[in-house]
Amino acid sequence: MKEIKNKTGNRLISNEPPNTGPDYASLRQHFKKLVTETHAALIVERSAPRLVPALTVTGTVLSGTWLFNMWSHLPPGLPRGLAVLGWLAATAAPFIFTKGKSLFVRKREAIRLMDDMSGNPHRPASALASVPPRDMTPEARALWDKNQKTLLTEALPKLTAHKPDWKVGRSWTYALALSALTAFGSGLWAGNERIPRLMEAFNFTAPPVIPAPLVVKAWVTPPKGFGLKAEYLQENNTNVSAHEQSTLHISVIGQKPKVTLNGQEIALGDPLVSPETGEITYQYKPTQLGEGQHIIAIAGGPRWEIGVDADNTPLTAIREMGTNKDGNLEIRKCEASDDHKIAGGRIILGVPGRDKKDPKDVLPTARLPAISLPGGDFCGNGIAKPDGP
Repeated sequence: MKEIKNKTGNRLISNEPPNTGPDYASLRQHFKKLVTETHAALIVERSAPRLVPALTVTGTVLSGTWLFNMWSHLPPGLPRGLAVLGWLAATAAPFIFTKGKSLFVRKREAIRLMDDMSGNPHRPASALASVPPRDMTPEARALWDKNQKTLLTEALPKLTAHKPDWKVGRSWTYALALSALTAFGSGLWAGNERIPRLMEAFNFTAPPVIPAPLVVKAWVTPPKGFGLKAEYLQENNTNVSAHEQSTLHISVIGQKPKVTLNGQEIALGDPLVSPETGEITYQYKPTQLGEGQHIIAIAGGPRWEIGVDADNTPLTAIREMGTNKDGNLEIRKCEASDDHKIAGGRIILGVPGRDKKDPKDVLPTARLPAISLPGGDFCGNGIAKPDGP
């Protein structure tokens, strides 16, 4: 609204807006907006030839990750690390090898492009973007301000923002679209597994290798002549008893773990190779067991405790003696006992020597013919014949 006076001095009210002139602040903001749009267009224009291939590769990798969980099929460690490096290299390659201007676009370049697009040889965009010197005189500053206002009202309407030119081939555009759609769909399909499957790509720690279970064969053979069978050691039977001078045998199929007897390592013997399957059986040297408690330990395998009983001296008792019709000495009844078994024996008769406790210390002149006893726990009631004349 503005106030108008007529010739008589009466005030009249007009509906026309006051003529305040151009809004230079709004024009200045419009110019800055054009510069910003041109600057962004240049960044997109130079990034697209590099960014589109990189995004296509990334979308393809993400699709394989979420759809097929492909990283879990690669062994951890070097193979998986090389695959991740290949992915990163394929993503970075377009930024390194694509020819073109730098991705770092300055606003000065955007202003220069706006001048070129305007076709004005006076380069109005550069003039509008200029800054007055600090040491400018008031007269010069007034002239500069006037020139700026003229540019804002006359040259600015002819300036336009640059629209980005992608400069990307049609095949790359289709590939990016397909990759993006596939990655989006596979991400929805993976659901909550998206992050774990992606993080699996960067898990280079190999899981611990679980060794194959040991196939162990161990047995104890009693001394010869006892008539006893070998006793096989079972994993669930850790406490075993044996006779003194029994022999320990151990063999392991396909592996050769450390085997110790009372903390001392048992040496390996000659391996056996199966002619049918080629399977190797590693044999450990047979070890004779003395009296006492023995601990057998196999690395990664079973452990046994074997109690070895002492071999006590057999006891023989003559229950009845006499002479036969020829006047020869005759044992009519005797008994023999032992903690295991008696294979046989001899009875030596004679006058004791100096050491009465030693049955072998018999005077030579008083030695009588030795009498052999049959084997077994009981001598029987038959006649025991002398060994000598």
